[in-house]
Amino acid sequence: MSELKITASSNPSPLQVDTDGSVNITIEKSEKSIDVTSVEIVFFTGETERTLFSASEEHKPKISVNTVNWSIDLKKPQEEENLQESQKLFQCSNGNENKKLSEPLIFKITGLTSDVCGSAELRVSVNNKKEYLQTFTFEKSAAAFYLRNFITRKSSNIPITEFTRTDTIYFSWESNGTSYKLYDGRSEEPIYNSAKKNGNPVTSFEYKGIERDTTFILVAEKADGEDKLELIDRITVTISDPHIVTLSTGFITVNEQLTTKNIKASEDITGKYIKVSYKAGCWQELLGVNYIFRNVHSGLVLDVPYCRLEKKQMQLCAYHGAGNQRFIINMNDETKSYVTISTVIDQNWVLDVWLNESKEGALIYLHPYSETDSAEKFRPRLNADGSVTFLFRDNLAIDTESNEHKSSTLLILKKYDPNSNTQKWFLERIINIIFLRPE
Repeated sequence: MSELKITASSNPSPLQVDTDGSVNITIEKSEKSIDVTSVEIVFFTGETERTLFSASEEHKPKISVNTVNWSIDLKKPQEEENLQESQKLFQCSNGNENKKLSEPLIFKITGLTSDVCGSAELRVSVNNKKEYLQTFTFEKSAAAFYLRNFITRKSSNIPITEFTRTDTIYFSWESNGTSYKLYDGRSEEPIYNSAKKNGNPVTSFEYKGIERDTTFILVAEKADGEDKLELIDRITVTISDPHIVTLSTGFITVNEQLTTKNIKASEDITGKYIKVSYKAGCWQELLGVNYIFRNVHSGLVLDVPYCRLEKKQMQLCAYHGAGNQRFIINMNDETKSYVTISTVIDQNWVLDVWLNESKEGALIYLHPYSETDSAEKFRPRLNADGSVTFLFRDNLAIDTESNEHKSSTLLILKKYDPNSNTQKWFLERIINIIFLRPE
């Protein structure tokens, strides 16, 4: 029985032609430790059925060992009498004082598998003894077409999918395709189209300037005779600071069709707000829609305190998007002159004048709707700047208790003043449309 056990394996198995591969040679003791002074490994290189790895300088085979103090020399044909031109001989010498084999000795050879299918031999000799000479055969088959590990990252090697608009995005993937195209999901033209380096297609790409969330589509192609094989992968990139702009011009009336003439054609609007005005005699066009009431003077918005439905004085606050800052305008009488203003939290609760007082300083508060309560009726008046003033019995208007630009400012009645911005309100309605930038 041999004192040594010599085995060999390949990765992948079988080896795939014209693809990176490796061969592991393992030498271990059977029963007792013996001295191992040298190991020789011989195989053919080139592009034939029996060659193991490519002979090109760029992809020449490399060898490594799993322990220290071993030297590895590549012998040339002229240095060895029986060595053919296409053969590679790695001579490995043990430089350790104790040459006994106590742990498995593993040699790993890596390289580009030759591009012709067939069977390739590899010979291993230990201590130059015939009893420790063994030959292994490795099959080489056509490589399966693959596309994998499609990732995005910043400058590090850590895969991430969230970026800012100013970040450079590094794309990379693994494939044995012959050409690649990368699309941004909006244009029919690829943003990357098969660059090559040293004759090989490049499997990486840098891109900058993504302004909103985008799903990128990678297409790998490989020739198969007269046919062309295709593999597809996708990755979605999230932009933490997407490009959002507001409207560029004035107001849009509700009875006018919203078109790109109202906005810059080169910009996007997403989930923003538009100021709404109305034409004389067309006040009813504004009815039944959710609005934010923004005070022209302070920029603060009408607010139901703490979102509580109770008889509580109304106030102004900074906008935060909750339902207690959105209101609905409803027609109150047949003359179409007066309206009620209800909260979207519960349309049964409306703005009311405390005790129906027709005097300056009267409080504006929230109260359950009553058909017979005239203190809930206000008459809207259009201003030249597109804002609206809400009058109470003609000589009073909904106003703020002070001219301060601060939250929690309370609402009261004051004498109507057509020049007072604290009595003027821009009505803003939420829109949820996107105008895509023209290509």
